[in-house]
Amino acid sequence: MKPKIALVTDSYAPVRNGVAVAVAQLRNYLIRSGYSVVVVAPSGTGTRTKFLVPSCRVPGIHPYVATGLGFRSCLRALRQFDPDIVHVHGWGPVSLLGIHFARRTATPLVVTWHTDVRAYFDYYRRFLPLLLGWQVVVRLVCNARLLTDHTHPADRFTTAILEVADLVIAPSEKVSDQLRKLAPDRPMTTLPVGVDPIPPASAGHSVLSGINGAVLLYVGRIAPEKGIDLLLDAYEILRKRQVNATLVLVGDYRSSRGLRKRLRNAQGIVLTGELDRMELANIYTQADLFVFPSSTDTQGLVLHEAAHAGLPMVVVDSKLHSVVTDERNTTFCAPEPAALADALLRTFGNQEDRARSTEIARAGKALASRRSVEHQCDELSVLYLQLLRGDFE
Repeated sequence: MKPKIALVTDSYAPVRNGVAVAVAQLRNYLIRSGYSVVVVAPSGTGTRTKFLVPSCRVPGIHPYVATGLGFRSCLRALRQFDPDIVHVHGWGPVSLLGIHFARRTATPLVVTWHTDVRAYFDYYRRFLPLLLGWQVVVRLVCNARLLTDHTHPADRFTTAILEVADLVIAPSEKVSDQLRKLAPDRPMTTLPVGVDPIPPASAGHSVLSGINGAVLLYVGRIAPEKGIDLLLDAYEILRKRQVNATLVLVGDYRSSRGLRKRLRNAQGIVLTGELDRMELANIYTQADLFVFPSSTDTQGLVLHEAAHAGLPMVVVDSKLHSVVTDERNTTFCAPEPAALADALLRTFGNQEDRARSTEIARAGKALASRRSVEHQCDELSVLYLQLLRGDFE
């Protein structure tokens, strides 16, 4: 009989971010494979799971944050479910609830670390008092050891969570390197989140219809920590050089007040807003190049989508050598406007060479096919069984 799994997360469908996607596709695959699975998540418009924790909207941080109400009833429901493994995907209130349950019941605890927490402290300074208070709560729940006063607050509560985990999963070597410095004695493995190709969309109207010239595409959250200002600066350089290219930004551009004002005044940019994954098929098909200006991502699932689509990619984070990026389909550059603009121009030049363009597309699709959802979940199933056998003790 396969083990019962409790997936605990602060982000879940219909929220559109990498963590929500990862948890949803893991839940679906485990159920198809015969596991008994529950998802514990914040309540929100359209969220469907039996274990909903009351939440409220917190503009600027996250669509839904659990308030703490209903935690006792959720703990009772988890006891009735009696999971063999608690798998936590975050560091917010719901994730902390899962950690608390695992510690109280001596249930094996898996933690997948999806977020560059330091980036949140650096980019969201107006929420710094809240974040500082939260790291105290985390350390109390985890009964964390005292660290030196010189330790970064983000590292304090990251370490506290890692040290109570029976197994830590990092989605990339970049994250694994960071976490091993904080908790070198914890069992840890690198397991990227799998991404399947987006099924081809039926022919019809596209938001990119009528665009002349090259299409430069970004897909993801439009937020300061995602490097959007850097991308806009680089695009302004391209426009000054009279490059015939349109920048298409796919994502919610209304949540960041500062960026929203800048985007309203920008020229040559198409803002699509948030799109369903199925709607993205036409976007990727019509794009000429994918740009990823973020230095804070832990994996970048959209890089996998772009590789599946055969797009050349320009990436500014040299540490983010994911399973879908190599010298054949990706240009890495410094996170500076001039360097990014130059890299985009070089990549546009490669696309004009038909043979080179075909080689790039073939390489990207081959790399992306290695890391499917099924492949990731099969590896995770093995890790679950090893954990229950005590292989990581």
